[in-house]
Amino acid sequence: MSMTPIIGLVLQALPVELTWEKDLEYFEGPVMALHRTAQREPYVETWIDADGPVSRWMLFRVTELDLIRYLFRKVTLRELILGARDGFVFVRDRGPEIQERVLFVRLEHIPEAVLPTEESFHLPTGEELASSEQAILLGAQHYEPADLANLKRVYAQVYSFASAMSPDAELTAPLKGTFKHYRFSSGYVYKNALDKIERRLAVKDRPKMLELKVASPGFMRLRVNPTLAELTKSALARFVENHDAIARAYGVIDEMVKEHARAVKEHGRTWDGLESVEAPMPEAIDALIEQLGFLDGEKIWAAGDTSVNTGRLVTTYYRRLAKLRADSESGRAEIL
Repeated sequence: MSMTPIIGLVLQALPVELTWEKDLEYFEGPVMALHRTAQREPYVETWIDADGPVSRWMLFRVTELDLIRYLFRKVTLRELILGARDGFVFVRDRGPEIQERVLFVRLEHIPEAVLPTEESFHLPTGEELASSEQAILLGAQHYEPADLANLKRVYAQVYSFASAMSPDAELTAPLKGTFKHYRFSSGYVYKNALDKIERRLAVKDRPKMLELKVASPGFMRLRVNPTLAELTKSALARFVENHDAIARAYGVIDEMVKEHARAVKEHGRTWDGLESVEAPMPEAIDALIEQLGFLDGEKIWAAGDTSVNTGRLVTTYYRRLAKLRADSESGRAEIL
């Protein structure tokens, strides 16, 4: 058996000093690894061929953004190689009884026979399948610091609400009665309510910023609980897919909540007629909870206690999901 011939310039040694960081893929041993320079620039090395004990590897420099897109299965290995930022790769032959051979190869000279297929998406290892990171790609537009802080906050609010109100949530303390006497009024009060919910998650499960790069485009990396991050993505996907029906259910309860606020303002909280205003709310709230999916209605009702406050909680969650959807569709942010 012989290896596929490759046209390139023979080098005496690899012209860049690299430090191995971790293996990215395995098949009866490591077949892809991540290396970095002293300046933390990432290089990917992947196995491409063999001849007996001699293995052939391809090494190339990538951007952090392209690496993230590959690891989150948004681009293939083929696209990663052909988009190598330098326009060339290094090919290394290694074996137990030979001196390492290094070739400098331009992208256009890479034989089709050694390129991965069009379906060469990343195959995560068992460790990566339980990855505790969530990446959010940022669009090409300009971001003010406040925009980035708000994006992280909205993601954390959706993540925390979906997690805390899920059937299998593990909380530091029950949410029952938390908002029984809560007065929802200004935007800050709503934010404070969502913060209360986030603080009921264990510290290790709360989203935490790990890295932010605002190049055009850039990315944000968060530490998360992988199970809860997947739940968040499922909730957002359902919201996008069924948006019209969910929006109609939201509109019904939102108008009821507003009507209640108008009645309180005009007649006061002791007005006997409030009961008739509140009477249709439970059915409308349950309809919205069912449409949103992945939520435990009993937990939401226990937290809100009253129809009005339960309605305000679930409509607030709807608006946070709507913001994530709008950011995604406008290209401002993509949750990988």
